[in-house]
Amino acid sequence: MAVIKRLRETKGGTRGTLSMSVRIWLNTAGVRAMETPQQGRANLLKVGESSLRVDTENGRKYITLNGDPNDPSTVFTNVPRRFIRQVTFMDNFYKGFRTDGLYRHKGATARVETRESGGNMGAVQHQNISISAGSIRTLREIYSKVRAGELLKPNIDWAISETDLTQREAEKIATEATTKH
Repeated sequence: MAVIKRLRETKGGTRGTLSMSVRIWLNTAGVRAMETPQQGRANLLKVGESSLRVDTENGRKYITLNGDPNDPSTVFTNVPRRFIRQVTFMDNFYKGFRTDGLYRHKGATARVETRESGGNMGAVQHQNISISAGSIRTLREIYSKVRAGELLKPNIDWAISETDLTQREAEKIATEATTKH
């Protein structure tokens, strides 16, 4: 997966602390900057706890930054925009659901999908959101807009019922028949 999300138990209880990660996928110049020692400046490799990793599925290189990108108190390593190919992030939420589908904003894409997970207490419905953006700023913007309901409808709506689809198909056929005559 493009993003790692961990739940760590706190000492002496079942309450958890959420630790989120953002993956910064690097372009060729970013990879070179990570791998090349730089005189007089900190090498990107040495900034924070980030280290260059390789995705086993696609072979692309990235660094992982820990923290919630939507928390204004979270400070991320300042990776120059010219080194970034894309930024990815995933989250789950259990209320404030949005319509399933793909949302787009300023070149970023957010995928929202409703899921059900089972456990000892029965099935619990939640939504997954995964985001791909060109910068952390754009990632924050699309996440906030989707969660706040400011992007009212997805660009691609997966929540269309079969009757809605049948009605749309009938309207399209009627429109096409009208325009041909």
